[in-house]
Amino acid sequence: MKIRRYLHTAVACSAIFFVGCVEQKVDPADPSTGDSPTAASAPARIGPFKFEITLIAGNDSLQFAAFFRDHYAIEFEPGDETKVAAVYDLVAMSWQEFDPPRKVTMADCESWGKATTEISRKSLSKSSDPELTRFVKSLLDPQFDVTSSEDAITLANDVLTYRISNPMPLDSHQRQRFFAYDRLNAYRKAMTDRKLPPFPQLAVDDELEHRQFAPGTIKLTIATPTGDVDLKVNIRVVDMTDSEVERVTEAIRRAGSTDDSPE
Repeated sequence: MKIRRYLHTAVACSAIFFVGCVEQKVDPADPSTGDSPTAASAPARIGPFKFEITLIAGNDSLQFAAFFRDHYAIEFEPGDETKVAAVYDLVAMSWQEFDPPRKVTMADCESWGKATTEISRKSLSKSSDPELTRFVKSLLDPQFDVTSSEDAITLANDVLTYRISNPMPLDSHQRQRFFAYDRLNAYRKAMTDRKLPPFPQLAVDDELEHRQFAPGTIKLTIATPTGDVDLKVNIRVVDMTDSEVERVTEAIRRAGSTDDSPE
Protein backbone atom coordinates (compact mmCIF):
# COMPACT_ATOMS: atom_id res chain seq x y z
CA MET A 1 0.00 0.00 0.00
CA LYS A 2 1.05 3.59 -0.54
CA ILE A 3 1.13 4.30 3.17
CA ARG A 4 3.69 1.57 3.77
CA ARG A 5 6.03 3.23 1.27
CA TYR A 6 5.66 6.50 3.17
CA LEU A 7 5.95 5.09 6.68
CA HIS A 8 9.74 5.02 7.10
CA THR A 9 10.08 8.55 5.73
CA ALA A 10 7.33 9.87 7.96
CA VAL A 11 8.57 8.19 11.11
CA ALA A 12 12.14 9.29 10.68
CA CYS A 13 11.57 12.94 9.89
CA SER A 14 8.45 13.86 11.83
CA ALA A 15 7.02 13.88 15.29
CA ILE A 16 4.58 11.16 14.41
CA PHE A 17 5.04 9.05 17.49
CA PHE A 18 4.12 11.65 20.07
CA VAL A 19 3.34 9.54 23.10
CA GLY A 20 3.19 10.34 26.79
CA CYS A 21 3.40 8.33 29.97
CA VAL A 22 0.15 9.31 31.66
CA GLU A 23 0.18 8.67 35.40
CA GLN A 24 -2.28 9.14 38.23
CA LYS A 25 -1.05 12.52 39.47
CA VAL A 26 -3.02 15.42 37.96
CA ASP A 27 -2.32 19.13 38.25
CA PRO A 28 -5.51 21.20 38.65
CA ALA A 29 -4.44 23.56 35.85
CA ASP A 30 -1.36 24.14 33.75
CA PRO A 31 -1.71 27.12 31.39
CA SER A 32 0.43 27.45 28.31
CA THR A 33 2.93 30.22 27.84
CA GLY A 34 2.49 33.22 25.59
CA ASP A 35 -0.24 33.05 22.97
CA SER A 36 0.09 29.33 22.30
CA PRO A 37 -2.97 27.05 22.29
CA THR A 38 -4.02 25.58 25.62
CA ALA A 39 -5.44 22.22 26.64
CA ALA A 40 -7.96 21.46 29.37
CA SER A 41 -6.56 20.16 32.65
CA ALA A 42 -5.91 16.42 32.59
CA PRO A 43 -8.59 14.06 33.91
CA ALA A 44 -7.66 11.62 36.66
CA ARG A 45 -6.72 8.22 35.20
CA ILE A 46 -5.96 4.92 36.89
CA GLY A 47 -3.37 2.41 35.78
CA PRO A 48 -1.20 2.00 32.67
CA PHE A 49 -2.11 3.56 29.33
CA LYS A 50 -1.51 3.04 25.66
CA PHE A 51 -1.56 5.58 22.87
CA GLU A 52 -3.34 4.47 19.72
CA ILE A 53 -1.85 6.13 16.66
CA THR A 54 -3.45 6.25 13.21
CA LEU A 55 -1.30 7.27 10.24
CA ILE A 56 -3.26 8.35 7.17
CA ALA A 57 -1.97 8.88 3.61
CA GLY A 58 -4.63 9.49 1.00
CA ASN A 59 -7.23 6.74 1.31
CA ASP A 60 -4.88 4.40 3.17
CA SER A 61 -4.35 4.16 6.91
CA LEU A 62 -2.16 2.26 9.34
CA GLN A 63 -2.79 1.79 13.05
CA PHE A 64 -0.38 0.90 15.83
CA ALA A 65 0.11 1.54 19.53
CA ALA A 66 2.76 2.46 22.10
CA PHE A 67 2.45 1.33 25.71
CA PHE A 68 3.37 3.16 28.93
CA ARG A 69 3.71 2.16 32.54
CA ASP A 70 5.47 4.08 35.32
CA HIS A 71 8.51 5.72 33.72
CA TYR A 72 8.79 3.21 30.88
CA ALA A 73 7.59 3.19 27.28
CA ILE A 74 7.34 -0.06 25.35
CA GLU A 75 7.24 -0.68 21.62
CA PHE A 76 6.36 -4.05 20.11
CA GLU A 77 7.40 -5.23 16.66
CA PRO A 78 4.93 -4.24 13.91
CA GLY A 79 2.61 -7.14 13.21
CA ASP A 80 3.83 -9.14 16.23
CA GLU A 81 2.57 -7.82 19.55
CA THR A 82 4.33 -10.65 21.41
CA LYS A 83 7.81 -9.49 20.37
CA VAL A 84 9.29 -6.50 22.18
CA ALA A 85 11.11 -4.04 19.93
CA ALA A 86 12.39 -1.70 22.66
CA VAL A 87 11.84 -0.65 26.25
CA TYR A 88 12.51 3.04 26.92
CA ASP A 89 13.57 4.26 30.37
CA LEU A 90 12.22 7.82 30.45
CA VAL A 91 14.17 8.77 33.57
CA ALA A 92 17.58 7.37 32.62
CA MET A 93 16.91 8.51 29.02
CA SER A 94 17.95 5.26 27.39
CA TRP A 95 16.39 2.28 25.65
CA GLN A 96 16.96 -1.45 25.69
CA GLU A 97 16.67 -3.73 22.67
CA PHE A 98 16.77 -7.53 22.77
CA ASP A 99 17.47 -8.98 19.32
CA PRO A 100 20.38 -8.51 19.40
CA PRO A 101 20.79 -7.18 22.98
CA ARG A 102 21.70 -3.51 22.98
CA LYS A 103 21.37 -0.59 25.37
CA VAL A 104 21.54 2.94 23.97
CA THR A 105 21.86 6.09 26.09
CA MET A 106 21.14 9.69 25.20
CA ALA A 107 24.90 10.32 25.19
CA ASP A 108 25.23 7.61 22.54
CA CYS A 109 22.46 9.27 20.53
CA GLU A 110 24.05 12.69 20.64
CA SER A 111 27.46 11.32 19.62
CA TRP A 112 25.84 9.47 16.72
CA GLY A 113 23.93 12.58 15.67
CA LYS A 114 27.07 14.70 15.65
CA ALA A 115 29.04 12.14 13.62
CA THR A 116 26.20 11.65 11.15
CA THR A 117 25.84 15.39 10.62
CA GLU A 118 29.54 15.77 9.90
CA ILE A 119 29.44 12.95 7.35
CA SER A 120 26.33 14.37 5.68
CA ARG A 121 27.81 17.86 5.41
CA LYS A 122 30.97 16.48 3.81
CA SER A 123 28.87 14.60 1.27
CA LEU A 124 26.82 17.71 0.53
CA SER A 125 29.96 19.70 -0.23
CA LYS A 126 30.51 17.37 -3.19
CA SER A 127 26.93 17.45 -4.45
CA SER A 128 26.01 19.22 -7.69
CA ASP A 129 22.25 18.86 -7.11
CA PRO A 130 20.87 22.09 -5.56
CA GLU A 131 17.47 20.55 -4.76
CA LEU A 132 19.06 17.66 -2.89
CA THR A 133 21.36 20.05 -1.05
CA ARG A 134 18.43 22.22 0.02
CA PHE A 135 16.47 19.17 1.12
CA VAL A 136 19.25 17.69 3.25
CA LYS A 137 20.25 21.02 4.80
CA SER A 138 16.64 21.61 5.88
CA LEU A 139 16.67 18.25 7.64
CA LEU A 140 20.04 18.70 9.33
CA ASP A 141 19.24 22.22 10.56
CA PRO A 142 15.43 22.62 10.39
CA GLN A 143 15.10 26.31 11.41
CA PHE A 144 11.31 26.32 11.53
CA ASP A 145 9.16 29.42 11.25
CA VAL A 146 6.46 29.11 13.91
CA THR A 147 2.96 30.57 13.90
CA SER A 148 0.05 29.82 16.23
CA SER A 149 -3.66 30.42 16.53
CA GLU A 150 -6.18 29.69 19.25
CA ASP A 151 -5.94 25.91 18.97
CA ALA A 152 -3.16 25.12 16.47
CA ILE A 153 0.55 25.56 15.81
CA THR A 154 2.30 25.53 12.43
CA LEU A 155 6.04 24.88 12.03
CA ALA A 156 7.48 25.22 8.55
CA ASN A 157 10.71 25.43 6.60
CA ASP A 158 11.56 24.86 2.93
CA VAL A 159 10.97 21.12 3.17
CA LEU A 160 8.66 20.34 6.11
CA THR A 161 5.37 21.85 7.20
CA TYR A 162 3.74 20.63 10.41
CA ARG A 163 0.18 21.69 11.19
CA ILE A 164 -0.46 20.60 14.76
CA SER A 165 -3.78 20.80 16.60
CA ASN A 166 -6.10 19.22 19.19
CA PRO A 167 -3.83 19.52 22.26
CA MET A 168 -4.22 16.56 24.58
CA PRO A 169 -5.01 17.30 28.26
CA LEU A 170 -1.83 16.22 30.04
CA ASP A 171 -0.44 17.64 33.27
CA SER A 172 3.18 18.81 33.58
CA HIS A 173 4.48 15.41 34.73
CA GLN A 174 2.69 13.63 31.91
CA ARG A 175 4.06 16.05 29.32
CA GLN A 176 7.58 15.50 30.65
CA ARG A 177 7.24 11.76 29.93
CA PHE A 178 5.57 12.56 26.62
CA PHE A 179 8.52 14.50 25.25
CA ALA A 180 11.18 12.29 26.85
CA TYR A 181 9.83 9.35 24.87
CA ASP A 182 9.52 11.28 21.64
CA ARG A 183 13.12 12.48 21.77
CA LEU A 184 14.44 8.97 22.35
CA ASN A 185 12.11 7.65 19.66
CA ALA A 186 13.42 10.22 17.17
CA TYR A 187 16.96 8.95 17.61
CA ARG A 188 16.01 5.26 17.61
CA LYS A 189 14.09 5.53 14.34
CA ALA A 190 16.94 7.45 12.70
CA MET A 191 19.62 5.07 13.98
CA THR A 192 17.63 1.95 13.06
CA ASP A 193 16.09 2.90 9.71
CA ARG A 194 19.08 4.96 8.50
CA LYS A 195 16.68 6.99 6.37
CA LEU A 196 16.47 10.57 7.64
CA PRO A 197 17.97 12.42 10.62
CA PRO A 198 16.16 12.97 13.94
CA PHE A 199 16.67 16.73 14.03
CA PRO A 200 13.27 17.89 12.67
CA GLN A 201 11.45 15.76 15.22
CA LEU A 202 13.69 17.07 18.01
CA ALA A 203 13.09 20.67 16.92
CA VAL A 204 9.33 20.11 16.94
CA ASP A 205 9.60 18.58 20.42
CA ASP A 206 11.51 21.62 21.70
CA GLU A 207 8.92 24.05 20.38
CA LEU A 208 5.89 22.11 21.57
CA GLU A 209 7.32 21.40 25.01
CA HIS A 210 8.07 25.11 25.42
CA ARG A 211 4.43 25.81 24.59
CA GLN A 212 3.18 22.93 26.79
CA PHE A 213 1.35 21.45 23.81
CA ALA A 214 0.93 17.69 23.36
CA PRO A 215 -0.69 17.20 19.93
CA GLY A 216 -3.64 14.97 19.19
CA THR A 217 -3.53 15.69 15.44
CA ILE A 218 -0.53 16.27 13.17
CA LYS A 219 -0.73 17.12 9.48
CA LEU A 220 2.64 16.94 7.76
CA THR A 221 3.72 17.92 4.26
CA ILE A 222 7.19 16.80 3.13
CA ALA A 223 8.47 18.55 0.00
CA THR A 224 10.82 15.86 -1.29
CA PRO A 225 12.95 16.23 -4.45
CA THR A 226 10.51 13.87 -6.20
CA GLY A 227 7.27 15.49 -5.04
CA ASP A 228 5.22 16.32 -1.97
CA VAL A 229 4.16 13.72 0.57
CA ASP A 230 1.11 14.50 2.73
CA LEU A 231 0.43 12.64 5.95
CA LYS A 232 -2.00 12.94 8.83
CA VAL A 233 -1.64 11.43 12.28
CA ASN A 234 -4.33 11.08 14.92
CA ILE A 235 -3.42 10.10 18.49
CA ARG A 236 -5.65 9.10 21.37
CA VAL A 237 -4.98 7.73 24.83
CA VAL A 238 -6.87 4.69 26.13
CA ASP A 239 -6.57 2.18 28.95
CA MET A 240 -4.63 -1.03 28.41
CA THR A 241 -6.37 -4.37 28.55
CA ASP A 242 -5.36 -6.84 31.26
CA SER A 243 -3.40 -8.92 28.73
CA GLU A 244 -1.56 -5.82 27.50
CA VAL A 245 -0.63 -4.90 31.07
CA GLU A 246 0.85 -8.38 31.51
CA ARG A 247 2.89 -8.09 28.31
CA VAL A 248 4.17 -4.64 29.22
CA THR A 249 5.05 -5.68 32.77
CA GLU A 250 7.01 -8.65 31.44
CA ALA A 251 8.83 -6.40 28.94
CA ILE A 252 9.89 -4.05 31.75
CA ARG A 253 11.04 -6.99 33.88
CA ARG A 254 13.03 -8.36 30.96
CA ALA A 255 14.69 -5.01 30.34
CA GLY A 256 15.70 -4.82 34.00
CA SER A 257 17.24 -8.27 33.86
CA THR A 258 19.39 -7.34 30.85
CA ASP A 259 20.69 -3.99 32.12
CA ASP A 260 24.14 -5.50 32.58
CA SER A 261 24.21 -7.17 29.17
CA PRO A 262 26.94 -6.10 26.72
CA GLU A 263 25.85 -3.08 24.69
